[in-house]
Amino acid sequence: MELSHARLFLSCLAILTVSACTGSTRSDTLRVTAFTTEVDSSGDQATLRVRFHRPAVGPEQVGRPLVDPPLIIRPEVPVVAHWADRQTLVLVPTAPLRPSTAYTISLTGRLGDLSERRLFRFVHRPLRVRALTGADLSALPPQPRLVLELDQPVRAKQID
Repeated sequence: MELSHARLFLSCLAILTVSACTGSTRSDTLRVTAFTTEVDSSGDQATLRVRFHRPAVGPEQVGRPLVDPPLIIRPEVPVVAHWADRQTLVLVPTAPLRPSTAYTISLTGRLGDLSERRLFRFVHRPLRVRALTGADLSALPPQPRLVLELDQPVRAKQID
């Protein structure tokens, strides 16, 4: 009698272990480990990369141009895309990105369905202050008049 109880216990334990391992977490889920933007020395050409924790495609897809890239970019910019390896999606805009513009990338289709993270945001060439002139910073008056030198042209209407 004790042997049958032991078998029953071990069977239940095996079922619980399998259930715990295959619970609500999908084994096919993709986790993004990195999203990077690289800009060339001219500042005009960008390369975007999305890296996943495990292979997302088969080896036959590596290096091939994607006819229908699995993403949407807002504001809209056309891209060419390919898999650099089985885990890294590479996107190259075919039109210049606008400086100081916030972009949102949304993964779509099967890739979007499997990904834990579907949205990525970045600002292309954010506005930077090159110089500040017009005052001694150690002795500023209550309402100083400062001159900022920026790295990009800006219209006064564009500044809040």
